Amino acid sequence: MVADQFVGNGQYQRVLAVGAELHSVWVDYSEKGIALARLFGDGAGAAIIGPATGDSGILATVLHMDGSRHRQFWCEYPASRQHPTRITKENIRAGRHFPQMDVDDVRSFGLRALPEVVRETAAKAGTSLGNVDRFLLSHVLPDVAEAAAVDLGVAGRHTITSAQVGHLGAASLPLALAQEVRAGRLGPGNTVCLATAGAGYSWGAAIVRL
Repeated sequence: MVADQFVGNGQYQRVLAVGAELHSVWVDYSEKGIALARLFGDGAGAAIIGPATGDSGILATVLHMDGSRHRQFWCEYPASRQHPTRITKENIRAGRHFPQMDVDDVRSFGLRALPEVVRETAAKAGTSLGNVDRFLLSHVLPDVAEAAAVDLGVAGRHTITSAQVGHLGAASLPLALAQEVRAGRLGPGNTVCLATAGAGYSWGAAIVRL
């Protein structure tokens, strides 16, 4: 959305958007934390956003956030609210620097938020889900993204990156887009929906004609 605004108002000709995550260095591999650690992966992806030609371009974007529920899926420390040191030995000994997730709440949130934001974005773009060639869905729990595809009636036209390489956070959607283009499932003239729901809570989607 930000890159599209920069290009749209003429401030820049092209914008490089990059998402990268290195989760493997900060998850808990102990018996206590392995169930959560195994959900994450490392990766990076990038996309170049430039002036649209013909009927191509970003048709619509939607972003939401509910900061009141940030503790349901977060990493408590290091934290700027703790002064003068962002993290203490006691925080580390207690494992409070590892990601924490209320699995049941994250699951119910994703099951609701992913389908809702896809439908909202399609309505904003003035198109139907039937006109979208591919849906790239990102959620830390692969089965939630799969259930969202079924709810939307797009099973078979969807890709879930976390099912193959783990949850990549900011890298999930750009990597999925690159993989789909490389595999020949997406190319010029195709319409794709990219949607995610994650920590924070934050959730959003974009519909793009390549």
